[in-house]
Amino acid sequence: MNVIDTSIIDKNNPIPLYYQIKEHLKQQINEGVFKKGEKLPTELWISQTYQASRVTVRRAIDELVQEGIVERKRGQGVYVSTSSFNRNIQRLTSQFEDLIKSGISTKSQLLSVEETIADAKLSLMLETKKGQKLLRVHRMRYADEKPFSEQIMYINTHYLPNWDPYELEKGSLYHIIEDKYHLKISHANQIITAVMPTNKQMKLFNLKEPEPLMYMQRTTFLESNSPVEHTENYHVASSYKYSITLYR
Repeated sequence: MNVIDTSIIDKNNPIPLYYQIKEHLKQQINEGVFKKGEKLPTELWISQTYQASRVTVRRAIDELVQEGIVERKRGQGVYVSTSSFNRNIQRLTSQFEDLIKSGISTKSQLLSVEETIADAKLSLMLETKKGQKLLRVHRMRYADEKPFSEQIMYINTHYLPNWDPYELEKGSLYHIIEDKYHLKISHANQIITAVMPTNKQMKLFNLKEPEPLMYMQRTTFLESNSPVEHTENYHVASSYKYSITLYR
């Protein structure tokens, strides 16, 4: 059984005990104390280790389940998730940033890079003249060596002169825009729907049977309120979750 240092837990802290336990368990998972696919200790063991009631422990685990960090398997117990990625929508971040923050290794493969012409839809999204030249980048992103997302990016290179698109194999477009070109990204408009995969996408995601894909369209704007890129993202829906914090 893994040994856990619980000295960080403070019952006199105004932060609720269940939340402290949840965050501490999350830290243990991120640090590899509990590895992906590994079964967590029993609720009783966690309760005794943290000197907390089973009700408190159950709430901590329930929240980890909601965040996609662990999953319950009927009749077997609670396991560290192996494939599900949870994204909390509170601020604008890139997929690369979210994966790295979650401790997930990532890499990209460029499937194609080509110049294209803005059609009516793209000219509307990117606020360009119909027929303007854009750069189209088609790539697959991998997370922990597994296919994670298919991305089709349309980029207005007017803002990125002399840019080498193959930099996207190692990093984030947002980082390139902000760190290399010193342009400030302010906001993005995003639409999320569900679609069924094409035969080509079945192969890209190594799917044996058709299952829904999460289809996200995002247009990113600079501080000048000028759209710089429009991206179409596809994810296997069962491996991707959104959590949203709502206030009233």
